[in-house]
Amino acid sequence: MHIPDRLASENVFTGRDTEITALCEWADDPDSRKCMVWGDGGVGKTTMVVEFLHRWLDGKTKIEWTPEIITFYTAKKPDGV
Repeated sequence: MHIPDRLASENVFTGRDTEITALCEWADDPDSRKCMVWGDGGVGKTTMVVEFLHRWLDGKTKIEWTPEIITFYTAKKPDGV
């Protein structure tokens, strides 16, 4: 399994409680298995989604559904590209 490392430490990642809650509600909706997070560049979308995935997989969220596979795509260029 490959999940990107956190892009911000847990004690630094703040201010996205509403968005993380919305992602948790999406994850527990049995009729919804795809989610697109979009917005202007540099606002923290990738950081938020990676943090959400870590919280989910670490059991720190109240999500009942357990996926068989998680696929994560980002348009963000890796360092050095």
